[in-house]
Amino acid sequence: KPIPNHLPCCLIFSVCIAGLVLLSPVITGSLNKVEANQSSTKQVNWKLEKTSGDRPSARGGGKMVAVGNQLVVLYGFFECFEQTKCEHVYFDEIYALDLATNRWKKKNPQSSSGALPTKRVFFGAATYKKNNTAVIYGGSEYSVKGLGSIKMYDDMWEYNPQTDTMVERKYKNEGPGRRLGPEVVISEDVLYLFGGYDLRFKAHNDLWSYDLLTDTWKQLKKDDDPQSPSKRYIFRFEVGPSNKDLFIFGGNYRETKTIQRNDLWKYN
Repeated sequence: KPIPNHLPCCLIFSVCIAGLVLLSPVITGSLNKVEANQSSTKQVNWKLEKTSGDRPSARGGGKMVAVGNQLVVLYGFFECFEQTKCEHVYFDEIYALDLATNRWKKKNPQSSSGALPTKRVFFGAATYKKNNTAVIYGGSEYSVKGLGSIKMYDDMWEYNPQTDTMVERKYKNEGPGRRLGPEVVISEDVLYLFGGYDLRFKAHNDLWSYDLLTDTWKQLKKDDDPQSPSKRYIFRFEVGPSNKDLFIFGGNYRETKTIQRNDLWKYN
């Protein structure tokens, strides 16, 4: 183990010369282990991946999910930050990166109905591992000049990168409605949704489940539940290693000003 740096020198080196001699192999071994650990740690670094093919353009507000051996990038926008000089550019594009070849491919999804999702940002997305698909929910589109003409969505789509097909999930009952900035996760055959803003710019902290086998919604926790995480949007929402616990961290909340969260919540 690394030698604690707060211990007195005499305790580390066992006070006497004999002790030092006897312990020196142990100390040397410990230091070698520390150096080896540090060396191995140094080898674990970020690496800029070299990719080829149809690289996506610069964008934000979209999602990337892992589906099988692919990373699927969905939608997003090139955001304008100067209100009088430009406008947001929205994308209705899907790209897939093959992790075996590091090659991008721009997809051309089709649906049996001919309908496809509209371009959007700040939607929920998760991997449905059982089907090897990506599922998206909600999102919005708005002008740089203001939120007067904002569009919000309450649709759910399932995308299969292998077949390049898109299927709209048709609900059998009423769900959470239109949302900007909700987050979703999928555990086995159930999708969970938390938070976001609605079309009246009301923030939510309700929790919903959606049965992917029966296409039915169920509200698990209502808005303003005193035992629930506070209202928020664009946060981290993940399924734990046991596949039974849900975790929420951080996110934003805005009324008169934006508040950023740093709390961690677990739901079982």
